[in-house]
Amino acid sequence: MADYIAFSMMIRRGQIREADRDTFMLRNALSTGQAVRCLGSLEGVITSIGVWPGDVGQIAVKRLVAQSSNGMLSLRILNQGLGAGMNFDQAFQDAFGVTKQAFYEAFPTYLASLGGPSSCS
Repeated sequence: MADYIAFSMMIRRGQIREADRDTFMLRNALSTGQAVRCLGSLEGVITSIGVWPGDVGQIAVKRLVAQSSNGMLSLRILNQGLGAGMNFDQAFQDAFGVTKQAFYEAFPTYLASLGGPSSCS
């Protein structure tokens, strides 16, 4: 989320173009193997599988923010929920209006629409 927010501010200020950021993230996610992993497999096991999910993570966060009726505010809602002691799955659903599992299941189709793989492992 932090990288997504930082890049969003650079885009807003005209320092980089959104299309360039998106192309960069997708290329990195594809070349490093992030894109072929299911999002759930990237939770909490980064060192054991040798994949940093930052680029595919930014693609996922961008999609979540775009889908949310709260837009960018959804990130704040997520963090406030977590700060109040809410479990992650409930905070995620409250912030983005979709369950984490439903988002994870739909993500490969979205990623394929961008030029990524159509399934994950």
